[in-house]
Amino acid sequence: MESIATDYEIISWTDGTPEELVEARAHLSAIMRPRRRTSTSTSRPNTGRRAVRLHEATRTGWVATTRRGGRHRASGELVGYSELTVSRDQPQTAYQWDTLVVRRHRGHRLGGLLKVATMRLLESGQYPTRKITTFNSMLNEPMIAVNEALGARVAGAMVAWRKDL
Repeated sequence: MESIATDYEIISWTDGTPEELVEARAHLSAIMRPRRRTSTSTSRPNTGRRAVRLHEATRTGWVATTRRGGRHRASGELVGYSELTVSRDQPQTAYQWDTLVVRRHRGHRLGGLLKVATMRLLESGQYPTRKITTFNSMLNEPMIAVNEALGARVAGAMVAWRKDL
């Protein structure tokens, strides 16, 4: 039987990522959205740090944002991340954004625990939120299973187009 994240602790923050976690948070974003390295991106220090701060700046217009991290107890390493926001314009809708667990730490239900931890923001009743919207690649079967276990259902599909130059 698989363990239920006993080797991990869930940490929380609502504003900007604590300074001591920014580099690790940037690393998690890079895993989720790998980009091709160019001579420009490799020559500029702290590009990942700036990306985290820019991402957070785009979330400041929301009525509420909560972020959770999964930290491996033995190493102190940030190995998972999840974010949920409540819309200012439509507070009945919350958005579950990125949820990621580093591959070698998967299989302990950490992704599900991170999602549940972000949803705790809504327990206060402070927001009139009636639904949570999230997005997944159809290829991400483990996270689809997490969403289904949490009671989510498919509400639509999106097609992305790309032209390689």
